[in-house]
Amino acid sequence: MSEKIVFFSSALTRGGAERQLVALAKELKKRRRKIVVVAYDRGVFDNELTAAGVEIYYANRRGVFGILGFLFRAAKLLRSLKPTIVYSFLGTPNIYAVLFKPFLRGVKIVWGIRASNIDAKSYGIASRFAEYLETLFSRFPDLIVANSNAGRELCIKKGFPKDKIVVVENGIDTERFNYDPKGAKRVR
Repeated sequence: MSEKIVFFSSALTRGGAERQLVALAKELKKRRRKIVVVAYDRGVFDNELTAAGVEIYYANRRGVFGILGFLFRAAKLLRSLKPTIVYSFLGTPNIYAVLFKPFLRGVKIVWGIRASNIDAKSYGIASRFAEYLETLFSRFPDLIVANSNAGRELCIKKGFPKDKIVVVENGIDTERFNYDPKGAKRVR
């Protein structure tokens, strides 16, 4: 059986973590890997992923009170996709990914940590609770990928198991972001 990676994220809105998910999914797809994206809802990167041949599915999250229905739909969807790896991006999708683990026997769960110094206190009680749960559940994923050494150190400081954390720095799409001598001259 060949490896199938499902990237799991909230809506694919404009943001750094989402941009990295898109870049990684597109590059792996180019390399003939089986890649699928599951998001809560539609976002600005949907067309870019679809144009690259990446399948996208939506779990349709509907507010706080619809959370049980969402969790059931998302778990059922992930199970139907038969992944070998579920790679979640950011706090809440990370929490959900480990909650799905009992329903995804044999599937490796990988968390993506994309921040190094966010203070949850400035985001309200829901963010503080999510940070608490992420730390509490951090022993359950098979691997945790931080995009910086500072992010890794912050996770360890919070109580994440350091033996599960690896650092993979953000990639850069060199076809999109490359040296342009004429553009540099114009800006100067």
